[in-house]
Amino acid sequence: MAVKVPCVVIDNGSYTCKIGLGRDVEPRIFIPSRSGYCNDQSEMIGNELKDYNVINKFGYNTSVLNLKHPIERGVITNWDDMEKIWLHAFKELKVAPAESSVLLTEAVFNPKYNREKMAEIMFEKFNTHALCIADQASLSLYASGRNTGMSVNVGHGITQIVPVYKGSVKREAAVQWEFGGVDMTDYLTSMLTERGYSFDSPSQTETVRNIKEKCCYVALDFEQEMQTAASEKYKLPDKQVITIGNERFRTPELLFQPSLIHEGSEGIHVRIRDSIIKCNRWIKMPQFHKIVLSGGSTTFRGFAQRLRKEMSSILAPATIFKIIDHGELKYATWLGGAALASLSIFKDWCISREEYNEHGSNILDKKYT
Repeated sequence: MAVKVPCVVIDNGSYTCKIGLGRDVEPRIFIPSRSGYCNDQSEMIGNELKDYNVINKFGYNTSVLNLKHPIERGVITNWDDMEKIWLHAFKELKVAPAESSVLLTEAVFNPKYNREKMAEIMFEKFNTHALCIADQASLSLYASGRNTGMSVNVGHGITQIVPVYKGSVKREAAVQWEFGGVDMTDYLTSMLTERGYSFDSPSQTETVRNIKEKCCYVALDFEQEMQTAASEKYKLPDKQVITIGNERFRTPELLFQPSLIHEGSEGIHVRIRDSIIKCNRWIKMPQFHKIVLSGGSTTFRGFAQRLRKEMSSILAPATIFKIIDHGELKYATWLGGAALASLSIFKDWCISREEYNEHGSNILDKKYT
């Protein structure tokens, strides 16, 4: 009888990599998807960089000259730094890659080369026992106990709107929008800057992101909210108190009115409708019924209610649909990966080390197309 090896589940996010074992009920480790290079030639990865900055009460140490983000808009662009983050993950988990299966997540339109590079690093650098590469859209559905529906993930760097039917992604109808939490943070920064506040260092950008997460909400009626909204005070790390007004709901309004900063761009509700229209006739109905939310930028208070309102206004009156918010939206993709890794059929989704050694990257096409 074969011994079951542990599975390391790694959700590769543009802002944070969520990491844990398949038997876990939530990620054990959250590693920032960034690395820092200093004057003294030293290098810090993920949480090492975070810990380094915590000791400096003024935020990022001035010796950090350059921050690099190995994942941009959902796609890995710096493989050296990505490899170091994965190595850091294995060390933090205290697992040996050669004695573990690994599940890596990917965006819906992850380039073929990137998938091949992921396999190359896992097998040729880490000597991984087995590898599964799974799309984030399907995993988000699995986290809600479904294998069919419209997966809507609003992450740090991208928004993915992906119809999934019985576990199969319908890429011809999928939409990838290069818009996410980072764009809303930048917009909030620009609005606060216009009011005389200064947020121009990396640590101050992180402060704005925290303001966004704690104070911002989605207005059910944007125009009415502009007339009636109250202000809120927020204490900065340096003890300065700032007042935040309509910026609290103008920031996430970009999800529905991106034309506020990008003329002619369509909101998320229109993009969801367009994806549904692209679906083949025989799978349209399941997509209408189940719109499953995930990603940190779907956690804004009022987002689901506003999306329901906007969808109702652009769909036929008789259309029945359901917007599903299943709780742990920030790491739903990771939870779906952990659920998949716990199934007895998971081994059928994996490429073994022996298969890779025999067939090379060609095995990816056979396994995942």
